Order: sequence, then structure tokens, then C-alpha cells
Amino acid sequence: MEKYCQNKASPNIQKFVIKQIDNITNCKTEKIKRILGEFSPTWESEFSQKIHEQSKIDGEIKNSIDSVIDNRHKIAHGKSVGMSYSRVSNWYENVKQAVGILEEIIK
Repeated sequence: MEKYCQNKASPNIQKFVIKQIDNITNCKTEKIKRILGEFSPTWESEFSQKIHEQSKIDGEIKNSIDSVIDNRHKIAHGKSVGMSYSRVSNWYENVKQAVGILEEIIK
């Protein structure tokens, strides 16, 4: 978003957007979509469509994003989580895909 704003907005707007983005936490898929929709409904629908299309299994990218956040909370609160290297590696690859999609959309 920072790079997008540098090319499109005044310094005051850039500062505001950067400050708002820096305060965003716990980005499950629905929150990412909501934030994208606040900038552009097209960005929101494009993100939804692309994570759906690029999932090898229905909902895989969405579920990976949400699982990372859910398990982060559990670990932070001292709860036991059962996960394997394979599962974490799969989540990582799917989240990387989502980040690539975001970069593609917000250029």
C-alpha cells in the first residue's frame, strides 16, 4: 500500500495510510478483504477470486491464512497446538501465494 500511495497520493494522505496500515493486526482472510474493499471494491473481489482460483484444494489459501492467525493466537496464549512441519510448510507456501496476489492487485 505504501508504494501505491507514493505514486498516487499527497504526502499527508501517504502518512495517514501508512499509520493506519501499521496498526493492522490479526489479518485473517475476511479482514484482508474488508481492508482491500475500503480502498477499492474491485481489489476485494479480485483478491477473493484469485485466492479461490489459485487454491489447489477448495479454500486452501483462505484456510491457510486463517490457520496461521488462529494458531498464532493459541501459541501466544500458551495453548497446545498440534502441527507438523509439513502442515506449517504448506501454510507458508499458501500465504506466500496470497502475498503475491496482493502485490499483483495493489500495484
